[in-house]
Amino acid sequence: MPQDQLIDLIIQALLHLVPEAREGRVRGRRPARYRRTDCDGRALAFLRPRTAKGGGVRVDLSGLWVRPGPWPTEISGRSGSASLLVETETQARAAGAYLAWAVQRTRHLLARERGAHGRPSIGL
Repeated sequence: MPQDQLIDLIIQALLHLVPEAREGRVRGRRPARYRRTDCDGRALAFLRPRTAKGGGVRVDLSGLWVRPGPWPTEISGRSGSASLLVETETQARAAGAYLAWAVQRTRHLLARERGAHGRPSIGL
């Protein structure tokens, strides 16, 4: 499956599970080499085609979100709280669900922190 279609599929899967998420605007003078998703007023993930590394899509979960758990084809040593390698349609749908899981976990932790202290203390 072409990389742009994998990225579309990841975003569609995320929006299906988290309707308030959206595709964010990438700012810059040059055409963007990546796409991003936003939720709750902050960057959620950055989606980049892996042209130099043999294909697929790299999905970087922003460090502003709680990493929900391990990913089977995680890329080590990358920025953000998790970097996923997505190469198939099935992985793309799962990546959208992974991002939705990150939203759910982060919201849950923030709500719990607010309930206990009146304001979040986990730095998000």
